[in-house]
Amino acid sequence: MILWLGQPFTYGLMLVLLGAAFWHAALGLQVVIEDYVHGEAGKLVLILLSKGACLGLFVAAFVSLSKIAFSG
Repeated sequence: MILWLGQPFTYGLMLVLLGAAFWHAALGLQVVIEDYVHGEAGKLVLILLSKGACLGLFVAAFVSLSKIAFSG
Protein backbone atom coordinates (compact mmCIF):
# COMPACT_ATOMS: atom_id res chain seq x y z
CA MET A 1 0.00 0.00 0.00
CA ILE A 2 2.86 2.36 0.86
CA LEU A 3 4.51 1.73 -2.49
CA TRP A 4 1.22 2.18 -4.32
CA LEU A 5 0.39 5.48 -2.59
CA GLY A 6 3.97 6.65 -3.04
CA GLN A 7 3.50 6.89 -6.80
CA PRO A 8 2.79 10.51 -7.78
CA PHE A 9 -0.22 9.73 -9.97
CA THR A 10 -1.88 7.52 -7.34
CA TYR A 11 -1.13 10.03 -4.59
CA GLY A 12 -2.69 12.83 -6.64
CA LEU A 13 -5.79 10.82 -7.44
CA MET A 14 -6.22 9.88 -3.79
CA LEU A 15 -6.03 13.56 -2.81
CA VAL A 16 -8.69 14.38 -5.40
CA LEU A 17 -10.87 11.56 -4.08
CA LEU A 18 -10.48 12.76 -0.50
CA GLY A 19 -11.27 16.34 -1.52
CA ALA A 20 -14.37 15.27 -3.40
CA ALA A 21 -15.55 13.05 -0.54
CA PHE A 22 -15.24 15.76 2.10
CA TRP A 23 -16.76 18.40 -0.20
CA HIS A 24 -19.70 16.06 -0.86
CA ALA A 25 -20.09 15.44 2.88
CA ALA A 26 -20.07 19.18 3.61
CA LEU A 27 -22.73 19.85 1.00
CA GLY A 28 -24.89 16.97 2.24
CA LEU A 29 -24.65 18.15 5.85
CA GLN A 30 -25.56 21.67 4.76
CA VAL A 31 -28.73 20.45 3.05
CA VAL A 32 -29.75 18.44 6.12
CA ILE A 33 -29.11 21.41 8.39
CA GLU A 34 -31.06 23.76 6.12
CA ASP A 35 -34.00 21.34 6.05
CA TYR A 36 -34.24 20.50 9.74
CA VAL A 37 -32.92 23.49 11.71
CA HIS A 38 -35.45 26.31 11.92
CA GLY A 39 -33.59 29.24 13.47
CA GLU A 40 -31.41 31.27 11.10
CA ALA A 41 -28.66 31.81 13.66
CA GLY A 42 -28.61 28.09 14.50
CA LYS A 43 -28.42 27.22 10.81
CA LEU A 44 -25.47 29.52 10.26
CA VAL A 45 -23.56 28.23 13.29
CA LEU A 46 -24.14 24.57 12.44
CA ILE A 47 -23.23 25.04 8.78
CA LEU A 48 -20.01 26.79 9.72
CA LEU A 49 -19.18 24.08 12.27
CA SER A 50 -19.88 21.28 9.81
CA LYS A 51 -17.79 22.91 7.08
CA GLY A 52 -14.98 23.50 9.57
CA ALA A 53 -15.14 19.88 10.69
CA CYS A 54 -15.01 18.65 7.09
CA LEU A 55 -12.05 20.93 6.38
CA GLY A 56 -10.26 19.74 9.52
CA LEU A 57 -10.86 16.11 8.64
CA PHE A 58 -9.60 16.71 5.12
CA VAL A 59 -6.42 18.29 6.48
CA ALA A 60 -5.93 15.33 8.84
CA ALA A 61 -6.46 12.91 5.94
CA PHE A 62 -4.03 14.89 3.78
CA VAL A 63 -1.34 14.79 6.47
CA SER A 64 -1.90 11.07 7.03
CA LEU A 65 -1.79 10.31 3.32
CA SER A 66 1.38 12.34 2.92
CA LYS A 67 3.06 10.52 5.81
CA ILE A 68 2.10 7.16 4.31
CA ALA A 69 3.13 8.10 0.78
CA PHE A 70 6.46 9.68 1.65
CA SER A 71 7.58 7.36 4.43
CA GLY A 72 9.01 4.74 2.11
